[in-house]
Amino acid sequence: MAKTPLSKSDEYELVDKSRDIRGWKVQDHSGMVLGKVEELIVDTERETVTHIVLDNQVQYPIRDIELAHDRVVVKAPAISTAKTVRLDTVDPAVDAQGDMHLQVVEERLRVGKRQVEQGGVRVSTQVTNLPVQTQVQLREEHVDVVRRPVDRSATPAELAGMADRTVDVIERAEVATVNKAARVVEEVVVKREVAERNQIVHETVRQTDVEVRDIKPAANPDRDRLP
Repeated sequence: MAKTPLSKSDEYELVDKSRDIRGWKVQDHSGMVLGKVEELIVDTERETVTHIVLDNQVQYPIRDIELAHDRVVVKAPAISTAKTVRLDTVDPAVDAQGDMHLQVVEERLRVGKRQVEQGGVRVSTQVTNLPVQTQVQLREEHVDVVRRPVDRSATPAELAGMADRTVDVIERAEVATVNKAARVVEEVVVKREVAERNQIVHETVRQTDVEVRDIKPAANPDRDRLP
């Protein structure tokens, strides 16, 4: 039996174009969406379509599907299990030989870490004007003019020095001058300490539990009847 995808074959085409179900949505009998039809498999010897291939590469035989308006319904057989099976984690698929495959899925816990802010300290500096005072001793000069009456003969030198002249006597005084010098008087050090701790993470993960048990055939009343 030779099989080939319809889209990759130039020798074959559908007689009824309305039966080209590629792109149609595929559902199971409960209405759960299984995917979309991506390809049709052709048996080149019989010149018939035998399987459909979904966009997730799962194949279903033509005999196990029904067409309903614009969707394909898969006729999945009933399954009897002793335990509850979560249908949202089990993906039933039937291969070309008619074997059903149930995908057992389990979740695995992955724990990471990220940094978050949890407070801290804020260090601010502010310049404040403080009044200060100090005492300094200052020296001042004062000129006093004293006139005394004198009655004596002038000396030759004094006679020779008789002339017009002006003499300036300056008074001097000390005043306070202010200079400022900045000095470092204290140092504030902000340290960051790193500590590590262990934390136990509690979480739940899901896994698929599948239990298979034999189904006993019903009793045949004709077989058990005595002649």
